[in-house]
Amino acid sequence: METTFFWTNIPSGIWVLGGILITSLGTLLSTYILKRSEERKHLNLLVMNAAIENWKKGSDMVLSAGKGEIAPLDAYIIHMMKLSQLFFDKSLDEKTALAKLKQLSKYSDYIRDYIEKERMEQITPADG
Repeated sequence: METTFFWTNIPSGIWVLGGILITSLGTLLSTYILKRSEERKHLNLLVMNAAIENWKKGSDMVLSAGKGEIAPLDAYIIHMMKLSQLFFDKSLDEKTALAKLKQLSKYSDYIRDYIEKERMEQITPADG
């Protein structure tokens, strides 16, 4: 009778432990995904706040100087997003930093040229 107890209860116990292990792994994975999502959300919030503060300072400088143009906020947001991607890039080292900064500068120039083109089109609409 003791052997029947052993052969019927031990496999049940193993299945229960396996179920607990699988449930625990699922919970850990879910927690990890949620944590990563919260980190990304927080990083995006920091980027947006930094871009807005940068835009305010740039706007104040242009207004106090009385000359120049205020770039739209979206240009600051895009620039700050690209800068944060560069900053948090794990492959960044001293050899690639200069190349990445040059790439960011070209990207910013492209945005500035596009904004200037849009402004010119608003000022002088094309004949149509």
